[in-house]
Amino acid sequence: MMYPDKEFQRRKLVGSSRRFPNRAFESYYRSLLGISGRLVFERTNIDHAQLCVSDRNAFAGKPIAVVTGTADTDHPRAVDAAIVDWLKEFGATARHLYLGDWGVEGNGHMIMLEENSDEVANLIVQWIRSEP
Repeated sequence: MMYPDKEFQRRKLVGSSRRFPNRAFESYYRSLLGISGRLVFERTNIDHAQLCVSDRNAFAGKPIAVVTGTADTDHPRAVDAAIVDWLKEFGATARHLYLGDWGVEGNGHMIMLEENSDEVANLIVQWIRSEP
């Protein structure tokens, strides 16, 4: 079941993005599905359902990119940077790709749907190619 408040969805998923194709929001909104009970349990850690890393060594040497747009209200730069630091503590070769540092401004949470998704994908490809 969808949230009856379409504007809630717009604020949550598009937020202050200047790159989301607003002309397509109605179509995008109609494509959304409700959140499963399992995901709600995971996000609220009901019955210890939240993600738990049991083998920290599994991250050792793994290249991981955390990509953050400058207009993503749910993922402020500092929060995603802390996630990268956490991954590095487990031995990952994690890197925070904050799009503003690459000269890319205005992306929100739904980067893959935004007008410059190819530009962001190319930056990720550059990162992949630069990994040893």
